[in-house]
Order: sequence, then structure tokens, then C-alpha cells
Amino acid sequence: MDTKTFPSTVLRRALLGLGMAAVIAVGALAATSGSAAEVLADGELHEVRVSKDATVADALDAADIELAAADDVQPAVDTEVDRGLRIVVTRAITVDVVVDGNEPVTVTAPVASVDGAVRLAGLDGLRDEGAVATPTWHDPVEDGDVITIQRPVEVVLEVDGDELTVVTLAAQVEHLLQLHEVDLGPDDLITPAVWAPLRADQTITIQRVEYVEDTEEVVLEHDEVRRNTSSLDRGRTRVDEDGRDGLRVDTYEVTLVDGEETERELLDSEVVTEPRDRVVLVGTRVPPPAPRQNLHRRHLRLGPARTVRVQRQLAGQHRQRLLRGPAVPPRYLAQRRWLRSAAPGLQGRADPPRPDPAAALGVGPVAGLQPPPGPAVTLRS
Repeated sequence: MDTKTFPSTVLRRALLGLGMAAVIAVGALAATSGSAAEVLADGELHEVRVSKDATVADALDAADIELAAADDVQPAVDTEVDRGLRIVVTRAITVDVVVDGNEPVTVTAPVASVDGAVRLAGLDGLRDEGAVATPTWHDPVEDGDVITIQRPVEVVLEVDGDELTVVTLAAQVEHLLQLHEVDLGPDDLITPAVWAPLRADQTITIQRVEYVEDTEEVVLEHDEVRRNTSSLDRGRTRVDEDGRDGLRVDTYEVTLVDGEETERELLDSEVVTEPRDRVVLVGTRVPPPAPRQNLHRRHLRLGPARTVRVQRQLAGQHRQRLLRGPAVPPRYLAQRRWLRSAAPGLQGRADPPRPDPAAALGVGPVAGLQPPPGPAVTLRS
């Protein structure tokens, strides 16, 4: 079999003709099949091809994406699809915006961040006032989130005897205490509670509470016991045993609030010394009757260790008083003699001299004594 050789020029022309035909075919196909576009929705990227003169709505239908009433589509759904167009679908979400602990503001809109949700709620001026948002302003949000916004408030903090006026962005009492490094003890009292939200012109009061033990000494007064005894006469008493007070020690738990005692509870009571009663003896014995005195004679002591018997004077007269000093000089009596009166019809005579009894006893004469009854006695010089 014979082989024919084609000239190179003929071969080159044939290949060029085939390439031009292919380009024409591809161009014709593209002209008849429409435009390609990208659709970003729900976190997924869809590539679709739509016919010539198709719109964004057609592209969404081609990607099988359904829109809710509040969803946002960029560009708009009536925009004609150009080659290489990217369509972004933002779903509408519902979030609550709470400002200063007040009632929440509900926002349903296609928002992606905290700042966008707050602006759609009509609260865009809060950020300029220095308010703090939780989550932060640039954080993303999802359906059902709650955004808390706290504006600066002025409060009064009373703690440890000090009163501080504070402007703060803290949302709760607990956050305020943390910012000012205020530590709470296990028994401390705080008003309002630590979890309470902060409000303007509010006063936060902290009371320090501590419990201490205190002891008190109590004197137990002794009693008096009276006992009858026959060893004492009736109406007489005698202390048989002295009394003594006792001692008791009481232990209390004392509650101190800011250093002031508010409550006291008895924990223990111990008697250290028992009281001892005072014993008094009371006489019950009836005393014997006193001896009867001699109405006629009495012995009186006159002078050193000597007794002079004095005769009682006549009835109705007063008892004579004894004088230690002589009322009449002894020499005067020694110079006198006693004369007895003569009986009627008889001449009297002088009595013989009598010794002086007072001088014999060594005492002075007794003055003021009445002479015994009998014949009258006269003195003769």
C-alpha cells in the first residue's frame, strides 16, 4: 500500500480551522446558557448559573434558598445577575436589649453584631455616653441572645465607717465591690444583695459582723440564817458564823455590728465560790427573877475599901447623898459635946464624951443626915 505525504502547509491550515470552530462553538453555548453567580446564605456558598436577563431572585431560586419577611438580601432581589455576581443573604434574628436592668427591648432584624442590634433598637446613643455592653459592641450575636447594657451611675458606698460617692459602670453590686477591692467577711451584712443590679442614686451599705466571747463576774450575796438557842436569854442575839459572798463567772457570745454590741447570748455559767450564810443565834432562855432589894438598909462604899452602914430615913424623905469631902470640919465636932435633954421635971446633965465614929473610920463626916428619932439633942459650947 502506498503512503501519501501531505505537505506541512496543508496540515497547519487544517488544525487552525478546527480551533476556530471550537471557539465559535463555546461562544455560542455561553451565549445560549446565561450567567454564573455565587450565593452566600446560612454560612454556605452556592454557585449557580442563570439564564440571560435573570435576577437575584432567580439565582436564589436556583440555589434553593427561601427568604423570611425580615431577611436581608444584598444586592436587592430585583437586581439583574451579572457574570461573577455574589449574592449575600443575612437572616433576621431576634435579640433582647436590656438597659440598666429595665424591661428588655426586643429587636427582630437581620443583624450580625451587638452594635447593629442596639442601633436597630433605637439606642445608638448609649455607646457615646460611655455605656458598657455585654457581649461587647463588636461581638457577633445569634438568634435568642440577650444584650445587657449598663450606663454609668452614681451610687454611695458605705463601708468601714466611710461614705464614698462613686460613678461606676458596674452592672451589679458584686462588680462594684470587686472594682473597689472591698472584701466581705462570712458574716457581713450587705444591702442590697450582691447580685442586685446597680441603679442611680442607690446606697450600698456594708455592716461588719463579728462574734466575740465575754465573761462577767457576778457576786452571789449571802443570806442570814437565825437560829434559836437556849444558851442566850430571850431578846439577846449573837453572831455564830460570819457570812461570805460567793462568785459566779458567766460566759457570753457577743454579736458586734460595726463594733457595737447588738446581741448577747449566755454560753456557760460557773460558780467559782459558793456563798456562805451568816448564822445568828437568837436567845430563848427566860432569865431568873432579880433578887429583892433590902428596903431598910443599904451598904455603900465610902473611902478606900470601907463600908458605912446608913440607916434609911423616915418615910417620905429623900435618900441622902454621900459626900466624900467633909461638910463640917472634924475639929469643930471634936470641940462640941452632945447634951441630952432632961426629962420633964429633971435637971439634965452633960453626956460623957463620945468617940467620933467617922474619925475612927478615917473618913470625913457625913453631911445632911437627919438625927434619929428620940429626945431632942442640943449642942452646948
